[in-house]
Amino acid sequence: AKFKGEGGDVFNISNYLRFNIDGEEDGTIAASGSVMSLFGNATECTPYCCWKMFQFCDKLTEAPELPAIKMAEACYGMMFQSCSGLTKTPELPATDLAANCYMHMFSYCDELTDLPDLPATVLPSGCYAYMFLDCSNIKIREGYKPLKNSCYVKYRIPAEGTGEAVDKSMSDMFKNTDCDFGGTPEINKEYYVTHKLTHHELSPATFTRAGNIEYWSCDRCGRLFSEKVTERETAKEITQEKTVIPQINMESITLSQAAYDYDGQAKIPAVSVADTKGNKLTAGADYVVSYANNVNAGTGTAIINFIGNYAGETQKTFTIECDHSYSAPKYLWTDDLSECTAYRICTKDCGTVEKEVATAVKDGNNMKATFTNEAFGTKTMPIPGSEHQHTFADTWSKNSEYHWH
Repeated sequence: AKFKGEGGDVFNISNYLRFNIDGEEDGTIAASGSVMSLFGNATECTPYCCWKMFQFCDKLTEAPELPAIKMAEACYGMMFQSCSGLTKTPELPATDLAANCYMHMFSYCDELTDLPDLPATVLPSGCYAYMFLDCSNIKIREGYKPLKNSCYVKYRIPAEGTGEAVDKSMSDMFKNTDCDFGGTPEINKEYYVTHKLTHHELSPATFTRAGNIEYWSCDRCGRLFSEKVTERETAKEITQEKTVIPQINMESITLSQAAYDYDGQAKIPAVSVADTKGNKLTAGADYVVSYANNVNAGTGTAIINFIGNYAGETQKTFTIECDHSYSAPKYLWTDDLSECTAYRICTKDCGTVEKEVATAVKDGNNMKATFTNEAFGTKTMPIPGSEHQHTFADTWSKNSEYHWH
């Protein structure tokens, strides 16, 4: 929060409270709670109390609550001016207005499509002046024109009862919006506004729950659309049932082939998936498949990652079988002859290696390793230094066949 001027809660056109909100380049910010909590009074404004409070906050997508019933001079003036990320207005329940209290409140909010109900029946000078200036997405009509997929509901100021207005109380309130009149409405006259849309973001279906597509609902007529309604003639209306993405059926996930004979080529069995309603999912659009250990003999894996309208990951396995023909075993001893490793390789080039490590025991002048795999049998290795077997005479002697003793 950035405070300008001095004097506590005494504000004017030069001294006011303002928020400077900076978001990430693609980020957005939502304000929540009651703005009146800043002033310790939930129902009554003071002059200029919220003047320009969120002006130029283009990352703001949700406005705070504005529960005040009694307005004061320019209290909400320019409050959300040029908040280009704002699509909905907060409720404005005030019935006791003041001069310029809503002046330019939402001007230049070019993504705004919503119009609030305005219950006040006595309109002082400038109270609604320029309130929605240049809000180009607001559609309001003086005459009802039925169109395909149209949603034109009655809108009037005040929302109910008979109103009284002074000159310039609503000057250019809707100037440069999509309206079919000059921009300054008349008190007590019925107009027609279009859809009041709520955006429902995509919620992907998983193995444990259903999801929903991205869609828009109209708070006024209750109809649903698969795209944001901009043109009444081309809006694609859908039913509630069509918004639902059924849950992924885990039991439906199968491979086109569960076993293969080894031939040195990568095995890529096709994956089939359905949802709990029996609808088949589309590879590439709803899920992608990668493979592991799918060339050599053994167990291969298909890894299924769900995308788009679905989320999650699972795996399915398959076998690659080989009628092995092995080379003669080879043996490797440790330096101290305590262990011997036997191995043999499949001659069909399937990458299969049989391997076993055995602990050696002393057997006379040798170390002996016995393997559980019959193909490896038993392997012995002479103990170094045991090649000569000495016999000793009672006296020292030598000849051509024996050492000195």
